[in-house]
Amino acid sequence: MQVETQAQQFWDDGFVKVPGLLNPDEVSRLNARLDAILAGTIDFPQEFIHIEPEQALSPLQHIDRALVVRKVSNLCTRDAVYRELLQHPRVVETITGLLGPDVKLLNDQMLCKPARYGSAKPYHQDSPYWPIQPMELVTMWIALDEATPENGCLRYLRGSHKNGPLAHDEKLGHHRLPEGWRDLPGRPEEVMVPLAAGSAVCHHSLVLHETSPNTSWNRRRGLSVVFMRSSSRWTADSPQPKFYCVSGQSFEGCV
Repeated sequence: MQVETQAQQFWDDGFVKVPGLLNPDEVSRLNARLDAILAGTIDFPQEFIHIEPEQALSPLQHIDRALVVRKVSNLCTRDAVYRELLQHPRVVETITGLLGPDVKLLNDQMLCKPARYGSAKPYHQDSPYWPIQPMELVTMWIALDEATPENGCLRYLRGSHKNGPLAHDEKLGHHRLPEGWRDLPGRPEEVMVPLAAGSAVCHHSLVLHETSPNTSWNRRRGLSVVFMRSSSRWTADSPQPKFYCVSGQSFEGCV
């Protein structure tokens, strides 16, 4: 798909697939690096490794943490191998095609769904939880295993980003939308997005999306890397972090 067509689909639908973003060797290298981090053979801050809540007391985490880890944060800023992704030619080409030439990294997370009990993530938007304006960030979700309906591939409500930020209710669970979200104007179509390992999907920070539980016998790893325009603004009262510049230039008074 040409860059212009890709961008048009992204802004129309709120998401766009990017087939074959990484080749098999690159995928294998990233997966091996993650397993080494989880095994403790590579130094990595333990506070960024999160266990599936239901497995918090499981002896499996002492046997093989890959069987119970839900999320690993800050790989691209804390690990040299993952940091290389931020300058990968296809990553930079794709993200600048969507956001323009001046881009910074907001955050990244390896989202794992262990075989058989990787938990669901209900429908939500991303931007309401980030103190960044405007709410026009892009999440590049890179499949490091095949993502299928059985192991928890992404689902989107096509075009739902055009409704702007919606109310989120923490009483229903983190990121959970209150009842009534299905009655959005136009009743947007639900689209399932399975991915081959090495392929990616880029989605708008306001598009509604979810993942189902992993009911398969295969693990499902997806690296979520969030990008923003360098002209974006930090809106929190807390001090602004220093953000990694992926492409282009920085702007005074902005992120």
